Amino acid sequence: EDEIIAGTTIFESESVVHCQYISKNPNKETLGGLDFLFHFLIHERYTDKSYFDFGISNENKGKNLNKGLTYWKESFGASTIIHDFYEIETSNYTKLNGIFV
Repeated sequence: EDEIIAGTTIFESESVVHCQYISKNPNKETLGGLDFLFHFLIHERYTDKSYFDFGISNENKGKNLNKGLTYWKESFGASTIIHDFYEIETSNYTKLNGIFV
């Protein structure tokens, strides 16, 4: 019907594919377009890449996990990684010299 039913923005490097802004047409949800798209991307288009990054699965500035989104990504074999975040005043940046190489 000449309608887009699913899509994502791809950022590609030598070894990584990163997806961002994943979306689907809610009126065409029964077609499974998003599942089809990601199966194609993982198993056909980007088989030469070492990593396929689905992007974040959180909300509220990282404070809440979107369990449904995580479950969907895990259905493709993905796993989650938790990142620690630190806030350092810029006036104290020199104190990091002994920590970061």
